[in-house]
Formats: sequence, structure tokens, C-alpha cells
Amino acid sequence: MRRSAALLAVLALACARERPFPFEQRNLGVSATFPGEPLQALYPEDTPFGRMQWTTFAYAPGGRMDLGFHLDVGNLPPGDQGGDTVPAALATYERFLASRLGPLVRTDLPPQRGPGFQYVAGSRRGVHVEGVVILKRGRLHHAQATTARADDPRLRAFLDSFTVA
Repeated sequence: MRRSAALLAVLALACARERPFPFEQRNLGVSATFPGEPLQALYPEDTPFGRMQWTTFAYAPGGRMDLGFHLDVGNLPPGDQGGDTVPAALATYERFLASRLGPLVRTDLPPQRGPGFQYVAGSRRGVHVEGVVILKRGRLHHAQATTARADDPRLRAFLDSFTVA
């Protein structure tokens, strides 16, 4: 009887349907539609710009190592370490991402979306990684989706809905 109840609980969790979660953080000027409700965290990171404090919002279904969606926002530290212009800072961050993800295919964003770029990282071990980076008002905004397939509709919905005010 206990095994049956445990099995039913596992099946119920496995069959739970994700619901799109419209997300907006006005104080950070970002919005996106996550596949489920994201969790918030703060973390420091050493970057080519110096030490940055990131605010991150992330959604990953339990038990899935091949699926994750996150949105990070961080103020660039004072000074010109990493670049003294927006294009130079974006190029620096692109190299930083490539050092972690491998070679990137970069596409500049249209001007109305912000100064920034969209990227696709080389797929490895059955995962596909895409993201968007926008730099506005001295603040880096980064949305990234990791999925098992490049054609996962949640990936497009998340990245296409990512905006920075």
C-alpha cells in the first residue's frame, strides 16, 4: 500500500504540467515568461569587469539536469575594466561566456531591443544552450535557456519574451 502511494505521488509529479509564468521585476527593469515560477537568489562572481553581485531568477523542473531557464541582472563595477564603451563591454562579456560554454554563434540584437546580442553555444552531451545579453545603464542583463533540443518551444518563448526597460 505504501509503495502504491509513493508511486502515485511520483507519477503525479512527473505528469505535472508546466504553466507559463509571466515575470516582471520593475526595480531591475526586466521581464520574461518562464515555463514555471522562478526562484530568486543573489550571488557574487568574479568577472572580467571585477567582482559583480548578481540577482538571478531561475526555473528548473525537479530532477532535470538538461533543462533550465535563468535571468541574471548585475551592475557593472565602477571603472572601465572590461571595456570603456558598450560594444567593448559586450565583447568582453561574450568572451567570458565563451570561456564557460565553448564557442558561441553571436547575432547582434536589433537597436530597439537594446545594445546587446543573442548567442547559441555549441551543443554538447545532449544539451542546447541559447541566451540574450543586454547592456543598459551600466547594468548587464542576461537570459539563458538550457534545453535538450534546439526546437524546444519553451526556449523560444522565454528568450523572445525577455525585455529590458
